[in-house]
Amino acid sequence: MKNNGPIGRRVRHRLDALLASAGLAVTVLLGLGAASTVAWVSWQHQAKDAAQVQFREELAIGRMQAAAASLTARPLSSARQEIAAAASSLAISSWELILPDGSIIASSDPAAPLIATLPDTWPAASIAPASTGLLHTHEIPLAGKGSVTLRFDLAPGPPAWEDPSVAGAAAISAFVTLGWFVFWRRASSRIAPVIHVHDALACAADGETSPDALRLDESFGREALAWNTILADREAARLRELEEKAGRLLNAQGADTSSELSGLCDAMWIGMLIIDAEGRVAYCNGAAATLLHAKREELPGRPAREFITDAELATLVDRAVSGGLRHRVMQEKQVAVPGANTSTLRFSIKSLRKEDHGAAFVVIEDITQQKVAEESRHSFAAQVTHELRTPLTNIRLYVDTLLEDESNDPQVRARCLNVASSEIRRLERVVSDMLSVSEMEAGSITLRRDDVRMDALLEELEADHRATAQDKEITLHFDLPPKLPVIDGDRDKIAMALHNLLGNAIKYTPAGGDVRVIVSEEGGQLVILVKDNGIGIKPEETELVFEKFYRAKDKRINSITGSGLGLAIAREVIRLHGGDISVTSQIDKGSTFSLTLPL
Repeated sequence: MKNNGPIGRRVRHRLDALLASAGLAVTVLLGLGAASTVAWVSWQHQAKDAAQVQFREELAIGRMQAAAASLTARPLSSARQEIAAAASSLAISSWELILPDGSIIASSDPAAPLIATLPDTWPAASIAPASTGLLHTHEIPLAGKGSVTLRFDLAPGPPAWEDPSVAGAAAISAFVTLGWFVFWRRASSRIAPVIHVHDALACAADGETSPDALRLDESFGREALAWNTILADREAARLRELEEKAGRLLNAQGADTSSELSGLCDAMWIGMLIIDAEGRVAYCNGAAATLLHAKREELPGRPAREFITDAELATLVDRAVSGGLRHRVMQEKQVAVPGANTSTLRFSIKSLRKEDHGAAFVVIEDITQQKVAEESRHSFAAQVTHELRTPLTNIRLYVDTLLEDESNDPQVRARCLNVASSEIRRLERVVSDMLSVSEMEAGSITLRRDDVRMDALLEELEADHRATAQDKEITLHFDLPPKLPVIDGDRDKIAMALHNLLGNAIKYTPAGGDVRVIVSEEGGQLVILVKDNGIGIKPEETELVFEKFYRAKDKRINSITGSGLGLAIAREVIRLHGGDISVTSQIDKGSTFSLTLPL
């Protein structure tokens, strides 16, 4: 983002990036802690439930075996009633007794085909084949008869969310996370105006005089409004002084004061014009000639309409000359610049009519960079909001799924926790990018050097991006040498650069494409190539993509989210390591990013 003046650099990056990122990071960590606490308590509940199920199963087998023994001592109907009573007292939801040939002696299902009489004896056999989907199976020997098979299901225990410990842990975790988030929002809103005004004062003490550079966003409250009022009063006093001197120049008609005023006005960074009663330029300073794309010596004596071509502006100037414009009027206009992009100029027009003389005073300011900074700030805020909202939404959905899972399926639980962990790492990368931009603007990026095992780092890189590539049906290859070196560097920053390169390759490669990571050693350097056969980059944009907040003009990427920070940060941190990142690309054929690190 290009900021207009020191306030943009010192305030937005020191407060908005640092405080907001730190607050967000703590909020995410608290959210992770909350999710982990709930998951741990749920796991404890499941372990307790599993132990209870085993105990109930052992008790059920003993009681049902004792009841089944009545088959040899009582009539079949009485024995069936005793077995049914035992099953009911044990909360056995479904059960059946089966002979080795599959005949059903007794069952909880009223529609089951039961045998009329029990045979005298039957040959010994293995456990009878299942006639239903019952889970528990046990063989029961009957004295003098043979063995029968008992199959049964236990009624399920209460779900995890009905456990007071699970519900309490979830409530406490949610309350702590929400409480911190509310505190952070309130604290940042209270601290922000004070820091903004402090930095504005520091900039003014350092010699900054431009009102646009010192002006604060009025959304920061009363402090910002008061500060802007002071700036406006100061600027109005300065303009009144200039108007008085300009009036004296016009009335003096070439008196000695003209040289003094001319030198003063030429030192200004804003353009100034004096239009006489006939609508001609009576005076202009150098900045005005530059902003109107004219030679200074051509302006005096010429009609103002030759240089102020906009009809609305020309009408305002005529009204000011005739005295019909009682108050200062400001207009912003876009002006085409030969050989460059369009500029945005702000025209301030005020009448200087006194007695019988007519005149107008026009102040011209170039606010192009201010507009660019505002657009970049809004775009960055929108992109970062989206980048943060998506993983937070995914974490919430999968935690809800974990809490609402009635089946206690280990696969569902593992998948939910894996997705939550992956999205949290994604949040960490976004927050890290925001902090890195703040450090880049302040020139304070530092490296925490240590031994970096590239084999482990590349293995982690592949694991993090494998699922994303599979979702897009992209083939992901890692061509690695048999042995990778251990290099000296900052592991987190090198990992961030590699994640940005590989993430972009997958992001901008259509479904069914191919992405390849090739690692080699050349000339005392570790060379990592990230190749894809995606949409490619135009030749004139291959260097621009490494600028902060720049995104290629290809219409195909409009629907693809991105902040325009990844490549700029990646190149910066790799150059701090003594390496570099470069790119070669062809439209519709793909791109190859080359990352080099000294060994």
